[in-house]
Amino acid sequence: MSEDGRKNVKILLAGFLVGIALNLRLTFSLIWLAEGVLIFFLSSMKNKKQKMIAFLFFCLGTILSSSFAIYLFLKDPGAFIFDNLTYHQILGAGFIKLGFLKRILTVFKFLFYPQNLFIIFLALFGLIVSFKKRRNIGGCVLNHKIVLSAFIFGIVMIVTSFSISPTTFQHYEQALPFFLVSLIPALSHLEFRWGKRKIFLGGISTLYIFFVIPFIVIFIFSVRGRDKPYPKSEVRKVVKVVEENSKPKEMVFSTWPAYVVFAKREPVPGLETWGWEVAHLLSPQELKRSKLINRQKMEEIILEKKVGLIVNFCSDLSGLENLLDVNYRHIKTIGDTKIYKAK
Repeated sequence: MSEDGRKNVKILLAGFLVGIALNLRLTFSLIWLAEGVLIFFLSSMKNKKQKMIAFLFFCLGTILSSSFAIYLFLKDPGAFIFDNLTYHQILGAGFIKLGFLKRILTVFKFLFYPQNLFIIFLALFGLIVSFKKRRNIGGCVLNHKIVLSAFIFGIVMIVTSFSISPTTFQHYEQALPFFLVSLIPALSHLEFRWGKRKIFLGGISTLYIFFVIPFIVIFIFSVRGRDKPYPKSEVRKVVKVVEENSKPKEMVFSTWPAYVVFAKREPVPGLETWGWEVAHLLSPQELKRSKLINRQKMEEIILEKKVGLIVNFCSDLSGLENLLDVNYRHIKTIGDTKIYKAK
């Protein structure tokens, strides 16, 4: 295979991988555009025709990894657009509003978390080293343009996360993989200066793990009150009650879809996933297109006892307690989740 052919295969793979990221989060669309710009302005290819062919390979890679998403769009464009765009816009405008000051605080929270600050500092140092040396540094073969591009992509992800609504702390974590690429020259330079590769890498790894330990405790062991419903042990308790009080494939009303999935029961139409909480903000046409259930339909199901079991996750059915008490019998409370069985 020719040199140009090998480059095009690599670019095809890059498009494929960026396409996967894009399918997971639309915020990566800016990275996709930035990659396209890089092909034309920062690549080593001189010929415009070569650059255009490379860009077409990049697009082809993205199309290949997005084939299933394209299929879902063609199958039901309205539902696809609602699930991936409209729902998030409504959620940001109607539920999770963050003012400018809170956004700034969230950014600083991300930047100054010890494990993140450690990576970002090394990424910045790696950027400086790569531009000062512009050659192999202790075995590092990364071109300074690659290091710069990765660092810029990280900044792009931070700016993107700051701009969208809702924006949360974890959205900013998407920048870290790019900073990890940028810090490679820093590690190579420090290792080259200090020597003793195993001791150096062991020390760096130990320091990072030390920073991460508090977060393992917080998120794995759910020490915060708001995380209490989500550990597997708590979810299993609810699933067990659902299984004991319903038959396989029976329809179960659950405001958190996971309980129904784990219990291998059928969800109420419109409660297969999140979205019902914004149903009251939709027009009749949008509601029909999104196939969501609204509050009125929920009341009708409870009043007419159309299902034998209702799982009220974290008081999602607040305001309907009287209706539930009349038509259903409360059989179990697990944490903040209440389970009701038809009388």
